[in-house]
Amino acid sequence: MIDGQLIVAREKEHILQERTLERLYRDPLKESLELGLMFDRTLQVLIDVKSDATTSLDAIVQTLEDYQSITGNEKISFVISGNSPKPAIYINYPDFISFDYQSLEPINDVKVLDTIGLISLSFRSFTDWHTIVAWGKTAEIVEKFVIKGKELAVTGKLRTRNYTTDEGSNRYVTEVEAREILLLGTANGK
Repeated sequence: MIDGQLIVAREKEHILQERTLERLYRDPLKESLELGLMFDRTLQVLIDVKSDATTSLDAIVQTLEDYQSITGNEKISFVISGNSPKPAIYINYPDFISFDYQSLEPINDVKVLDTIGLISLSFRSFTDWHTIVAWGKTAEIVEKFVIKGKELAVTGKLRTRNYTTDEGSNRYVTEVEAREILLLGTANGK
């Protein structure tokens, strides 16, 4: 954000005043919807905030909130990455805004989990195993083609559930409820 304008640039040396969020993204998106060019597509707009999170987010919300054709379209989502508020504050933003969660700290508040549209971390130094829950055709594909250790790309939602053990302890489990699973690797299963 520069002088109250949401400027789009990867690096500081690429900053141009005319490269605004409105001009490069909001207005073309609005026009595409008006022309019926996006009727069967899902779009996730990732906004990497480099300036102050609160000021930038307020400006992003203000820029988009009057465009119901965009913000009310369930096939379009806006994910805030980079500088973002603390997760407990995610729920204070409109439903059309979701966040890139960049931590391994567990979140037990379901309302906060529902605002997470993306998780991005550097996974170079560790491996985590995740429980994936799949239903219908997706489950059939998993059953037929997936073996333990198979590389997958999973799109879905994080869901947290709780249960009580036989000993009476409460346990929380976070799972990925798969919407789409893409098989990666080679044909021999690696």
